[in-house]
Amino acid sequence: MGKVRKFSREPEGSIITRNIKGGIDYIDSFCIEISTRDSSSVDYLTALLFTQVPGWVKVLLNLRNVLVKPFGLETGSMPEPENVKRSVHYNNGDRAVFFTVVERTGSEIVMAEDDRHLYFKVSVFVQKDSDPDHDRVFLTTLVQFHNLFGRLYFMPVKPFHRLIMIRMLKRFSCRCQ
Repeated sequence: MGKVRKFSREPEGSIITRNIKGGIDYIDSFCIEISTRDSSSVDYLTALLFTQVPGWVKVLLNLRNVLVKPFGLETGSMPEPENVKRSVHYNNGDRAVFFTVVERTGSEIVMAEDDRHLYFKVSVFVQKDSDPDHDRVFLTTLVQFHNLFGRLYFMPVKPFHRLIMIRMLKRFSCRCQ
């Protein structure tokens, strides 16, 4: 436990690619094992994951907002950590901390945002492990570019994206222990 693994496709059983029209320009998935002793819902794990954002990520997002605002792109700030309740539940159309829920199952929440330059989905998927004491939590991102600006925008974002996903999962796994 504690080691984040990276994959270049969605995990088996995930619904993140469902209802995708056209090609996928980028996809990655990161996975970490967590203890099943708490037997937490995917909703609770999603809320925990997206409120465990390191401070330096918030600084980067604020910088991003300053840089892209003149281009008319949506800006926003990361939510402050909140007291996440185990009873939290997200329905389609709800904001799951930061992103809009577009699909869900009992083990996966898929969120998405559509901007002028790109469309992206992010998924939190809890997969039962062969070891009954552990589950695997996957954080998967899928991107479709709408135009050249989307490709140019994502080039400098991509290395930070990978680093952010890994750090979020590591912080999250410490909270789940």
